[in-house]
Formats: sequence, structure tokens, C-alpha cells
Amino acid sequence: MMAYSLKYTEKFKNSVIELRSLVDNARKTYYNIVCVDGEWAINYKDNEPFALKDIPESFLVENIIEL
Repeated sequence: MMAYSLKYTEKFKNSVIELRSLVDNARKTYYNIVCVDGEWAINYKDNEPFALKDIPESFLVENIIEL
């Protein structure tokens, strides 16, 4: 729902919005994050966007869905 909410706003209507499923192999933890323009992730850290380049190397991408 977060991804669609962004996509339907005026500010992000022309942005590339993706849903990514990640697995942290170090901790066996799963994340579903929203990516904006291939630069920012939402729903990885609480209350703040996170730069995709800073996601740890132990994370593997299982799935990407572009909206």
C-alpha cells in the first residue's frame, strides 16, 4: 500500500517505484521494502528513508516488482 500511495501522489507520479523482497542471510530475516528512483528505501528502518547503497551486502534480492 505504501508503494501505491506514493505512486498516486503528484510528487512521485513520474518516479520509478519498486517493491523489493530482501533476505538478510546473516540473520535469516526477510524485508519487503519500497524503493524510490533506485536511490531510497522505505520500510527498512522505522520513521526514515534509507539509501539503497547503504543496505548491507548480506542482503539478497528475492523479487522486484515495478509499479
